[in-house]
Amino acid sequence: MKISKLISSQAQRGQGMSEYLIMVGVIAISAIVVFGAFGTVVEEQTANAANLLGGTTIGATTTTVAAPSPSNTMVLQ
Repeated sequence: MKISKLISSQAQRGQGMSEYLIMVGVIAISAIVVFGAFGTVVEEQTANAANLLGGTTIGATTTTVAAPSPSNTMVLQ
């Protein structure tokens, strides 16, 4: 009796792992299809997102602001 329960629980764990692997495979294949279908648009958006997360921007103009000099500062009292 105990052996059959042990085998049954091991089979259920194996089934769960198989289902998990199938899901990961389906997600991976669908990601490849999406990247293949939309090509450069997805590639550019992914690159822009990665650059923004990394702290760099491509093609953005930077504006420098000069520090105030003592002659053009006001003192509020």
